[in-house]
Amino acid sequence: GLSARLAVHPPEQPPYLATIDSESPLLAAVLTPPFFLTLAGQASTIALDMLIHNLHENGWSPPGVVGEVTLSEAFARRWSEATGEPFGVFMSQRIYQLRAVQLPVGIPGALRIATLGDAPLVADWLHAFSAEALSPITLKGARAMAQQRIANGEIFLWDDGAPVSMAGSARPSRRGICINAVYTPPAQRKRGYARACVAALSQLLLGRGYEFCMLYTDLNNPTSNAIYQAIGYEPVTDSAMYRFGTELHGRA
Repeated sequence: GLSARLAVHPPEQPPYLATIDSESPLLAAVLTPPFFLTLAGQASTIALDMLIHNLHENGWSPPGVVGEVTLSEAFARRWSEATGEPFGVFMSQRIYQLRAVQLPVGIPGALRIATLGDAPLVADWLHAFSAEALSPITLKGARAMAQQRIANGEIFLWDDGAPVSMAGSARPSRRGICINAVYTPPAQRKRGYARACVAALSQLLLGRGYEFCMLYTDLNNPTSNAIYQAIGYEPVTDSAMYRFGTELHGRA
């Protein structure tokens, strides 16, 4: 999904892409500034040291790392040993997968795709969402993101006379697709809108032929974890985000 997105919507700065093989792939790494280094594969000390050497050799310094818990922790420790940078858990996540939706009942409203007329509201919500997710973007960046994602058909709204909740689709692959940017403004929370929005969007995406939908949750937010499980999302694995440097504030 990530590689497909980069191919279709290349970032302004070329990303760092690397694989380390030994008869079969051991480790894959993607870095698209200003985001964390994303890892997949095995927590092999040799492979991690080769990756760190290659990052240094090519002038890359990731702000953090994200991946399966054991793998991301192993990289963070090796990176800290190599650079002297401190590290800390920024966020603990759980990855969920859904193949059949349990649609909630009794929640007023309906799902609709966002249009360019919704762009100012979507920008405000993306800006607020990024702050709550501890990955803040500027309002200017949120406005550009809203325009682009709406144009791509990736933003959906739950409308109950007016938009009350938002969710997005992202990183489609041959078999599955992710849901992200789930946000309900504080005044509209605890009414079931987010649950209805995510359930309806999941159903829509499965109806388009995807075998499954996936999403990431913050393990320190029991409400969102319970909401997603109630509509059919099942845990797959846990992921951890580690941040490097002196500003280590996050949610462990």
